Amino acid sequence: MLMGIPLYSPTQGQTGVTGVETDMNERTPAIAVADHDKALEALLRGLPVTRLIDYGVSRENALSLVQQALDVDAWIARACRIADHQGGLAQAALADGCPLLAAQYLEWQAAVLNIAQLAYNADVPHKLALYRAAVETWARSGALSGEFRLLDYGIGTSRGKVWAFGPGNPVGCVIIWGGLSGWGMSYLGMARALARRGMATLLAELPGQGLTRMEGGVALRRERLADLGPLIDLAGSMAPKTGVMGNSFGGLLAAHVAAQYPRRVAACCINGAAPVIAVPQHRAPREQMLAASGLNDADIGQWLSEFNFDHRQTPLRCPVLVVEGGADPLVPVGAQADFLSGGSPGSRLLHWADGEHTIYNHATDRNALVSAWFADRFSTAQGIHHE
Repeated sequence: MLMGIPLYSPTQGQTGVTGVETDMNERTPAIAVADHDKALEALLRGLPVTRLIDYGVSRENALSLVQQALDVDAWIARACRIADHQGGLAQAALADGCPLLAAQYLEWQAAVLNIAQLAYNADVPHKLALYRAAVETWARSGALSGEFRLLDYGIGTSRGKVWAFGPGNPVGCVIIWGGLSGWGMSYLGMARALARRGMATLLAELPGQGLTRMEGGVALRRERLADLGPLIDLAGSMAPKTGVMGNSFGGLLAAHVAAQYPRRVAACCINGAAPVIAVPQHRAPREQMLAASGLNDADIGQWLSEFNFDHRQTPLRCPVLVVEGGADPLVPVGAQADFLSGGSPGSRLLHWADGEHTIYNHATDRNALVSAWFADRFSTAQGIHHE
């Protein structure tokens, strides 16, 4: 219960305030498998309650999703009902003259919609509808709070999406992105930690991510990283120094971007990515790679190999922060060590012995330490050179 009101409505088969249809009988099932228990188990394994909370879902809503799920389709339906209820609370708060309270409810609504779309790996229509609704809801929240806004940036002849945060006169700007499934506003908590230390943030959807992919049709290719100059320009227009942070597979992309723009990237944080990634055996990450790349299954091995990072050929010259979890099932302890081989002063390793992938389970502490590290680096880095 929140303020004496249930956190979701049992009504089903209606289009709620999100505009997203919640009737499971009118769309393709999320996962076409006979054993729904195994499908749900796989989904919840990838979406532990720690990840939901890290991605901005309120604790009570996160526990409701994890503890009361029956199968994948029912899980998605429940997420939509929770989101609709949060939207109703936002409408009531606005009617009572409480725009900031409404903004918070909208933020929670958007976070639940973002989590719901993660039940799909391929870009089916319902995934796009859920994610688009999340983006539109975040935009409404930002318009009420004045805290952030959604912008476009150039990617060659295409356009990408990016959320801009920033205090007045920031000491630096950190561009943050995710990997195969966590995108954009999933990293709102980190943006706020950086803002508290006087830094601006761009939460970017790179090629192969979010609406940049699902609406813009921009797939992830190794050569596409060379088209991110306008994104770095945008950061440079907001603050005198620029850093990059990549999470999960995005950490590997961050290393490549920092190496490609050594005179413009003053600091780089890599959170949960190995320099070389093998083709996964599990279905979910393979499907996510297919969606990000737009390729066929037979081509994924070659596609992945193009992202291999060789520290001997292209060492990172800027300070590097590696974030590592001892309980990460995807990235073994020590696998990220090569990113630190450049030997730049200020480079460090942050390790949590029980840390999950990207340290979901210590999100507050992770955000505090990473933001402090970027603030230290910006206080000592030379000014950014625009090439």
